[in-house]
Amino acid sequence: MWPVFLELTQDIGHKLRVHGLSAEGVAIHIRDNTLCTRQWQTKIDLPTQSSMVLAKRAFQLFEARYGWYNPIRSVTIQAINLIPQDTPRQIGLFMNVEKQEKLERLEKCIETIRRRFGKDSIRNGVLYQDLQLPPEKVEITMPTGMVG
Repeated sequence: MWPVFLELTQDIGHKLRVHGLSAEGVAIHIRDNTLCTRQWQTKIDLPTQSSMVLAKRAFQLFEARYGWYNPIRSVTIQAINLIPQDTPRQIGLFMNVEKQEKLERLEKCIETIRRRFGKDSIRNGVLYQDLQLPPEKVEITMPTGMVG
């Protein structure tokens, strides 16, 4: 499941940076093979645009809550409680702000490389396995024969 969470949050981090927003929380929606849907959400210590922070927090929530009663059919991850990127942040006494800032600078550099050389120019190694995710642009054929 970790590679799926990481792949899904790559686009979320990109969209947050494009729109100049940061997420204060993350929500996950899990649907099993009986079409039963469960949803959970949690806050993040510091508002972030980092796909890695979002993926880690979402996966922690998943591990703590999902009981593996049935196989999983679909996973949805959302960044929630969005705020402008330049909003002042209240930091805690024991938070490692330097590590957070370093990670966000790294992800901005990766974003620049991806913009220049393509989305798949830099990927996490774990994402090179076969994830069986649907293609990004799925062609939908309407019953009338029109392509949507």
